[in-house]
Amino acid sequence: MSQVRVHNFSISLDGFGAGPDQSLQAPLGVGGGQLHGWAVPTRSFQERVFGNPGGGTTGTDEGPGGIPANLAGVDKRGEEFYQVTLGGSGADDAAIGSIIGRAFSAEEIGPAVETLVDAYLDLRRDAGEPFLQTYRRLGDAPFKERLYGTR
Repeated sequence: MSQVRVHNFSISLDGFGAGPDQSLQAPLGVGGGQLHGWAVPTRSFQERVFGNPGGGTTGTDEGPGGIPANLAGVDKRGEEFYQVTLGGSGADDAAIGSIIGRAFSAEEIGPAVETLVDAYLDLRRDAGEPFLQTYRRLGDAPFKERLYGTR
């Protein structure tokens, strides 16, 4: 069986990574490209995809370590699930992320991502603290507690 690794793929909070009516001519569906449009102007995208060093915007999406949370699709007996990994970094302070807990079904992943974002917003010291810094300062316990209800 072939395996594909997708890194930093956007999904909407309701769990969709493409628009409706996907086809070979429109692999992201109708309007699906808009979901990923936020990435194009970023420094990382400009450097890695277009070879434009130093170009692009910076901000929350370009904080220390880039994007420190990832979702991995998992096939469990023919059903779609998503594994959440937190704390990874591809920057100078490189680190492999840790699996936070059990995988989430396709129906659960949207609310799970929203819960993680809400937890980060509640737990950060101030509006300037990136997710990775908050995660490294506190560890995974407060995020697990929000996702699963226990420590």
